Amino acid sequence: MKMTIQRIAPSIAAEMLKRNANPRPLTASGVAYFKATFERDEYVLSHQGIAFVGDKLTDGQHRLTAISQMPEGFSVEMLVCHDVDPRAIRVMDIGKRRTAANVLGEGNAITETARVLAVIYLGKASNITPTYLVPFVEAIRAPHEDLLSFCPTRCKMWSSAPVRAAVMVIALSDGDLDYAKLVYHAMVTKNFPTMPRVAQAVLKAQLEGKVRAAHRLDTIARALKIFDPAYADLKKVQVNDTAPVVQQVRSLLRRKLSLNGGSK
Repeated sequence: MKMTIQRIAPSIAAEMLKRNANPRPLTASGVAYFKATFERDEYVLSHQGIAFVGDKLTDGQHRLTAISQMPEGFSVEMLVCHDVDPRAIRVMDIGKRRTAANVLGEGNAITETARVLAVIYLGKASNITPTYLVPFVEAIRAPHEDLLSFCPTRCKMWSSAPVRAAVMVIALSDGDLDYAKLVYHAMVTKNFPTMPRVAQAVLKAQLEGKVRAAHRLDTIARALKIFDPAYADLKKVQVNDTAPVVQQVRSLLRRKLSLNGGSK
């Protein structure tokens, strides 16, 4: 097997793709993921790159397709392997994929919370790379550790990543974090008598199946009211449109993290 480091431009990528014999179907999300890493200058040269068995491309079609879609003038260094053993296709990409927590050396809880915020900011989940999560993780590290130390108990919905993300929004916006932590603890432990009226109402709705953790934006919108003392006496929380909450969170993140881009 011969290995070289080659600088690949869009035209070179397009030529390599003409020799594609990869048995895996090309996916738009896979291409978008790599294209985002190139556009954000996140890609780093590593042992993973392009592989040819004879004159046939057998690994790297998503990377090359993404490069081929980049503007002229773009190029990136990548490892290119020729004369790969044909049997190698049997062992390519069959291992367990690393999670963002694995890559960053962080706990699952904080990376899950950071990802919720990143998805809201970016407007989509497909292009969230571990590198992209770094500023989100750093921004919430202290309040997130504080929250989990204050209430290490877990429950299916009220300690979920969207709910923790709502507490982080309050922390980043300099809201009443102590109040939010107390209500979060009461919700997680289901300490009904200590909850404000609004939390009691939402917990009752959840127990009746009217509120579900799978509805992330709805959950965050409700949690932001539950954790805000201004809404403590509400008898009901109704969310008809999550767009204002998305815009609120996106604007906050743009200010606090000095981020560019994101959906408008």
